[in-house]
Amino acid sequence: DEHFAIPADASHHTQLTCRLNREYDPVTGAALSRKDLKRLYHGKTDVKIFPEEEGTYIYNVELVKNTNDVNIVLQHLSGEIVKEGYTFTITDANGSLDWDNSIMPDEEITYQPWQVLAGTAGIEYPEADDVPVITSMSACVANLTVSRLMADRSDDMRVKIYNPSGEKIVDIPLIQYALLVRGRYEHTMTEQEYLDRQDKYDLVFFIDEGNRWADSYIYINSWMVVRQSSDL
Repeated sequence: DEHFAIPADASHHTQLTCRLNREYDPVTGAALSRKDLKRLYHGKTDVKIFPEEEGTYIYNVELVKNTNDVNIVLQHLSGEIVKEGYTFTITDANGSLDWDNSIMPDEEITYQPWQVLAGTAGIEYPEADDVPVITSMSACVANLTVSRLMADRSDDMRVKIYNPSGEKIVDIPLIQYALLVRGRYEHTMTEQEYLDRQDKYDLVFFIDEGNRWADSYIYINSWMVVRQSSDL
């Protein structure tokens, strides 16, 4: 696989590890991943290789999707055009998975966008006299794909955004924020089950006239999260 490496000579299931292929920054030496990663699934079950009777045997194997799509959207509070030059990263040491799908010790991976798009869209708001008013909305969208999210490592995976001046304007723990919007699943799923079932996270940040995040709130998968603590 061009995105993940699995030992080809494994003789025991405990040797079936999985390692994210990464490249290295020639200046800093940092490990990087900036590809739209192929979907990676993990599943295991107990089966009898040699059943007592001949016949056809069907076993269900529950799968966990380990790759996650993160779409980061930047919009100006004023509606003005979002300038180019923003840098988006997600960092975590989650590039190596053991046979049981747990995270193995690894170096920190810096995930970078595999695509960044910027543009303006028109929105029609009809007035009382039925004369439509066209309002434009500008946004910058960064698409990233990351490896498995783990509830017991909720502070490790961080989303960071830098403005065109190089100033870091966002630094938040993605997993903690993702778990805030579990909503109706909170009483039916554990935190880890929710993270294993959810594989897409849309984050919308609004920036002010100084190209800094207006950090009073953030939208995650259409849920508004109001920030009341600087610890998150």
